[in-house]
Amino acid sequence: MTGARPSPALCLRVADPLQEPAAADAASTLPGASIFHTAAWASTLHSAYGFSPRILLAEDPSGAVHAAVPVTEVRGWPRRPRAVSQPFADECALLARTPEARNFLHTAALDHARRAGWRTWELRGGGAPANIAPTTTFHGHDLELDPIAPDCPTGAAPAVHRAVRQAVRAGVTTEFGVHEDLLRRFHRLYLRTRLRHGAPPAPWRFFSALRSTLLARGNGFVVVATRGGEDLAGAVFLFAGSRAVFKYGASDPAHHHLRANQLVMARAAARCARSGCVTLDLGRTSLGAEGLRRYKLSWGATERTIAYTRLEPRSGRILPTPDRSRSRAAGLLRHLPLPLFRAVGAALHPHLA
Repeated sequence: MTGARPSPALCLRVADPLQEPAAADAASTLPGASIFHTAAWASTLHSAYGFSPRILLAEDPSGAVHAAVPVTEVRGWPRRPRAVSQPFADECALLARTPEARNFLHTAALDHARRAGWRTWELRGGGAPANIAPTTTFHGHDLELDPIAPDCPTGAAPAVHRAVRQAVRAGVTTEFGVHEDLLRRFHRLYLRTRLRHGAPPAPWRFFSALRSTLLARGNGFVVVATRGGEDLAGAVFLFAGSRAVFKYGASDPAHHHLRANQLVMARAAARCARSGCVTLDLGRTSLGAEGLRRYKLSWGATERTIAYTRLEPRSGRILPTPDRSRSRAAGLLRHLPLPLFRAVGAALHPHLA
């Protein structure tokens, strides 16, 4: 009787995706890859804030990639740097073809973290060995896309279909594109939305980098809903391969009764499907955000768990992971004048990676 073929010997390689985009391309072919595993996202981080992302690869002697995880070092004086996979990504898992490759890369990554002197290493998504418990969990929601479906996903609840029809009857229209003017219009909506939530916003330079490194290269689009020349709602969607991501959303609450948000999501889902995507990731949802959770489920999305693990490399201790969506400063930030709020966001956003 022939025994099972042993796993090939693996070694760790640390690659710079900006200098070796082929390394990121190899990683993005692994099961579960998203836009956040690509060299394009690494380029966005570098262009916006000067971050220097790396990708850790488990390779066999032939150079074939069996596991990969992108990591970015985030420096913050006076404390030692920390590392995350990846900044401003709701989920960027350690990807692997086999459990053995996953365990090898996780152990090798932790050794690399110790040598690099990282204070903490936060893995945002799956890939930690089974004996390491998550330190924070979120809801994730995936929507299956059909390129021949009507303007609204067929699995959406009847109330969603009614809302989309209501928006159309009210004269709401949608505009798609990747040009700077449309993105600036979205950014203005986004700033006001973040102000209502008391959440520091990404500055224009981040969205400008996003446009040049991703949107203008065919990895996403902006959509804005308008009526009578007034912008009501908008969103930014990104995609790589067959997986799209709903990355940023914004709206004017004074016009929520026109259901522009629902029209944006419906039309954008159809656009993603026509672009070859088969899944739309609706992003993470905090466990206590039941309203947002119900909204995502109403589109017919499948719910799953997103697990974060945060380790102290020097000791191997598992550390609590803060849910940054629940900021104590939110009440204060909501009352800032918009220009000051924008300046605070520009100063803080790089440190919230």
